[in-house]
Order: sequence, then C-alpha cells, then structure tokens
Amino acid sequence: MTSEDERGSIFERIQGHEARGVIDERQKFRWRHTTLLNDYHDLKDIHRQEISHATERTQQLETQGYVFEVERRLHHYLSGLYTVCFFVLSLN
Repeated sequence: MTSEDERGSIFERIQGHEARGVIDERQKFRWRHTTLLNDYHDLKDIHRQEISHATERTQQLETQGYVFEVERRLHHYLSGLYTVCFFVLSLN
C-alpha cells in the first residue's frame, strides 16, 4: 500500500511531466476548434434566416439589427480563426 507522501510525489511527477503539457495544449486546441466550428455554423444559420417585415421602417430596423448580428458573429469567427492559426503556428 502506498503512503500519502508517495501518492503526492507520484501526482507531482505526473503533473510536471512534459507529456502533460502536450495533453493540455491538445485540449486547448480541441476547444478552440470546436468553438470555431460552432461560430461557422452560427454564421451559416443566420444567413439562412428569412425575415418577414410589417412595414418599411421595421424592415429597416430589422435589417440594421441583422447586419450588426452578422458583423458580430463574423468578428467572433475570424478572431477564433486567428487564434487557431496562431496556435498551430506556435507549435513549430
């Protein structure tokens, strides 16, 4: 049976092992990639939306909101793409 000191020592060695860094970076990449794909699908979904307008004024306001939302989602997607690209390049 291992003592508490031995378990603590083993845990510290596992945490400090160089493979742990690789695992952590892999998890970060997977999270960033998943976020990027979700943002891409959000952009595609908003593009497919059809808006029915009651008046010309509501059409104008809804269109402005639509453009703002597309810009916001596009910005989020592009910043995620930059992050993923930067992450991949930093591995070299």
